[in-house]
Amino acid sequence: MVRAFGTVPLAAVCLLVAGWGCSQPAELVSDNAEAIDFPPSFAQDGETWTKQPEMSEAEVERLSDYFRRNPSVAENAIVEGAPVVYAGARNARRYYWSAAAIDGAEWLCIEIGRGPVQLTDGRGNPFVEGGGRDETQ
Repeated sequence: MVRAFGTVPLAAVCLLVAGWGCSQPAELVSDNAEAIDFPPSFAQDGETWTKQPEMSEAEVERLSDYFRRNPSVAENAIVEGAPVVYAGARNARRYYWSAAAIDGAEWLCIEIGRGPVQLTDGRGNPFVEGGGRDETQ
C-alpha cells in the first residue's frame, strides 16, 4: 500500500539503490538456476529472525545512510531492487538481496542493529550456519 506518510513502499528502496547505479553487469542465469526460498522465520547466530511484509521509513533511512557511507556496496550488481527484510530482537534487521546465478544462488545480507554493521555474502542457502563470509563495516 502506498501512503504519502508512514510506511515507505519498497519501490522507494528500488529507486534509492538504482540512483547509485551498478558498475558491473548482472551474472547470466540459466533456466535451471535455483532461486533462494526465503522462509517466514529462521534461527541463526543465537537470534530468531522473522520476515517483515514491508520496510518502514526508518529502515529506508538506515539503508540510505549505510549506502552513503559505503558506496561500493551499493554498486554491487546483486544490490538491485528491494531487499527481503528480517527483524530480530531489539530492533535488529537483516536486509537480503539474492540472484539466481549459473553456479548457484548468490546472496548478500546487511545486518544492522546488533553491534557493528555486518556485511555477509555467499552462494547457496544463507539460512544455514557457516554460509557466506563476514565483513565488519
